[in-house]
Amino acid sequence: MSEKNCSPLTEDNTITCFEDESLIKIAKKYNKQYPNDKIEIIYDKNNVLDRKSTWGQIKSKMMRFTPQCKEDWCLLQNNVLSSLKDKKIHEDTFRPKIPEEWNGDLTEWLSTLVIQAVMEQYELKYTDFKFIGPVPIDFDNDIFEGMCVSDELCKINLTKLYKQGVRKLGIVFNLDPHYRGGSHWVCMFVDFKTGGIYFFDSVGMPPPKEIKDLMDKLKNQGNNLIMKNILNVDDMDDTHTEIFNFIRINKDNTIKVQKGGAQPRWYTKLLDNIVVFKGNILNRIVDVGKDGELVLDKQVTNQHGGSFKTKCFKEFYNKKQFQYKDSECGIYAIHFLEEFLKGKKFNEIVTNQHTDAQMFELRKKYFRKN
Repeated sequence: MSEKNCSPLTEDNTITCFEDESLIKIAKKYNKQYPNDKIEIIYDKNNVLDRKSTWGQIKSKMMRFTPQCKEDWCLLQNNVLSSLKDKKIHEDTFRPKIPEEWNGDLTEWLSTLVIQAVMEQYELKYTDFKFIGPVPIDFDNDIFEGMCVSDELCKINLTKLYKQGVRKLGIVFNLDPHYRGGSHWVCMFVDFKTGGIYFFDSVGMPPPKEIKDLMDKLKNQGNNLIMKNILNVDDMDDTHTEIFNFIRINKDNTIKVQKGGAQPRWYTKLLDNIVVFKGNILNRIVDVGKDGELVLDKQVTNQHGGSFKTKCFKEFYNKKQFQYKDSECGIYAIHFLEEFLKGKKFNEIVTNQHTDAQMFELRKKYFRKN
């Protein structure tokens, strides 16, 4: 089996990329078309498909139709499967084909449709993941009354997405506006479990204003999810949790914390942070005094010293340049999102070595030959 050609959904299958259901459909379609040379569909004693035997028969009988091509996906080109209308077999089993417009040049720049085709396959494997895009940098601009360049993004509602089961969000942006041809791909990943809103630019630049504004918007929406108890703090991990000690909460809702000799101006970073006191009592930091006192949104009673922790949505972006050539920014964006989906942490991703040469090799993973 050529694992590099399997889609994210099927890459863990044994013997071949095809699912059991697909193997059965293929065998039945072949048997109907060639009744005198049937494939025997074999099950074990537990009524589980014998993948090795079934696939072996399919491959030996059907590869003769495409003798010049020996990869699993070559079966899609023969006359048996070409007439079998099945999305899972034709679109979801293998990686997208190399775009014809590349004309054999694997360094060709990735287009919107190409990135979309790759990322939509990850939505099938990670059912709590939603992909938006790719979108131009002016996604939030009005093109008609009540309609943005990207309605899906400019009207995004994390509460609605959360109630639909979304726990991870990926977005790819182009830094050109919609009326230009495209310049550079960057991306963002939002993880409801960590509260992280992560921006990634392969050349290490900070997010432009349009994306920074979106990050602020998502942070506020995410924190509202927590304050309204739609997102339970117990369902969030401690990746970005900070713990603070305090002596007391004053009657004016201010609290003095101790943070290892940090200067008072450091505490401005805690603005809008959600704090969790003993008993999962939630509050929000709405201001910071000149001496570092934290001003809480509402009165907290029965808290006479101890500690609290922050549990909230926070923004992060990489400052390290990885890309030095012109062609791989789209692959970097796909790879960054894939790394998150596989469970890697932000610091691990941005401190690991990612080179242009490695990204070029990943093209052979993300796309299969025509």
